[in-house]
Amino acid sequence: MDLIDAEEKPQSYFFFQLFTIVTTFSSVPIVLFVFLQESRENSKSYPMFYADFFSVFYCTLFFLWTWAYISTCASKSPKVKSALIGFSGGHCEKCKITKPDRAHHCSACAACVSKMDHHCVWTNRCIDYYNYKTFLLFVGYLSVGTYTYDYLSFGYITSYEKPDLWIVWKILVYLETAIVFLTTVLATALFSAHIMMSLTNLTTIEYIKGKPFIYPFCNDDITASANHHNLGPVVNWIEIFGSNPLLWPLPTLYRGKEDGQLFPVIPLAKEEDYYKFEN
Repeated sequence: MDLIDAEEKPQSYFFFQLFTIVTTFSSVPIVLFVFLQESRENSKSYPMFYADFFSVFYCTLFFLWTWAYISTCASKSPKVKSALIGFSGGHCEKCKITKPDRAHHCSACAACVSKMDHHCVWTNRCIDYYNYKTFLLFVGYLSVGTYTYDYLSFGYITSYEKPDLWIVWKILVYLETAIVFLTTVLATALFSAHIMMSLTNLTTIEYIKGKPFIYPFCNDDITASANHHNLGPVVNWIEIFGSNPLLWPLPTLYRGKEDGQLFPVIPLAKEEDYYKFEN
């Protein structure tokens, strides 16, 4: 075993994962028993079923978020095998394999990852081909949930008849509210970026670094930086979420016809186009 392989060990970001779980779970009792309490006590000042609606709505979002989060964290990604056919992602010196197209070596996981998007510290694992759908839903439900929390917290802060709370609980409520407000900004930006990349069939790594291809059937390594996986927004979306719209909002693990090794590309018009980047 080489020295570089012996030294590389997986890294854990458990603290970030614990922070995510604690702050999200603590928001539920704050919404139900603090923000909505005043609307229950003064129900005539609010629309009918105001507290009931937001209670059910927020708990539903929390359930879907938890489902998506657990699915993302617990998904199993098979070990990446050396590419034998198709486009190549280059050679990995640490794993000693020819990386399949769109695979990258993750230093945090100490392994090559299929269609790696990024290593997420908040889930303490890589976001890849096998859990990208659930990750998108996790961020999406988080965004909607934080907007709901912000709306209800604004009503609580500006209300003249706040529920009486012990000073420590008041501090915790305002601290949680500040964290959620910051999360709203970050989650919205992250979700918007990933929706854009999903519709153009790009991963975060490909978007930042550009998409290199090593063309097959060539004697020499001929590379290009065009996005040859962009098959159109509809096909790109179905590749991630599947063809059944009823399952799109559910954080079920979807695996398409691809096996994480090969991915469909735009066919080149002519065979000689494979060689057009030679000079």
